[in-house]
Amino acid sequence: MSASSSITSTRAAFIPFSYLRESGFPTNPADTVVMARILICEPHPDLRVLLETVVRRAGHEPVGHGELTSDDAPAVMILEPASADGLAAAAGLRRRLEDLPIICTSISPPSDETRSLDPVAHLIKPFRLGDLEAAIVSALA
Repeated sequence: MSASSSITSTRAAFIPFSYLRESGFPTNPADTVVMARILICEPHPDLRVLLETVVRRAGHEPVGHGELTSDDAPAVMILEPASADGLAAAAGLRRRLEDLPIICTSISPPSDETRSLDPVAHLIKPFRLGDLEAAIVSALA
């Protein structure tokens, strides 16, 4: 066995399981034809950074609510419905952009309030990053 293959075997144990599945879509930004602006409404900074990383890895541009002007229209919204500010933003955007795809990411199952937003996906935390990537692809299709 060569030295490089033994290093690869060792590193495999440190690769998160969610990255080992084949996702079925390009994860290299150069392979992605259209770069979408994806609004992330997540109150927890560490989770927001993770979501931004997933969005960038899928070849899109993550934006925060404060980065949008009144004329901006994100292609998708990722929402933590436990956040009152996020729910208010989602309701406002839904009134303005009826077809805006919303992906809910929460530790709670769908509620009447989240169902009223008609999300394209509701991911229960903790979820696999590949599931979020698939939800983004589906929302943009």
